[in-house]
Amino acid sequence: MFISLINNIVTGDKLKKVSELIQQAQFVDGRISGGTARDKKNLELAPESDRYVDVLNIVEIAVREHMEFNLTAFPRFMTRPIISRYEPGMYY
Repeated sequence: MFISLINNIVTGDKLKKVSELIQQAQFVDGRISGGTARDKKNLELAPESDRYVDVLNIVEIAVREHMEFNLTAFPRFMTRPIISRYEPGMYY
């Protein structure tokens, strides 16, 4: 089995921008991506929101431009990430 740890895919400047976007974003009930109240209680960044698209673009470009990631993972396709928030008492 081959395991590789890749650091700093998203640089400090871009990570700061992502953090700012997420702090200003609207989150919705996390069950939109599946699960029931019994097994999942969290919040997710609304996938149709402008903030989600902005975050997605920053992260996707960083991943696609990161040479070590591409040489190690060989991604052909990538699914869209789910950006979740957990407040006290929330779980998955």
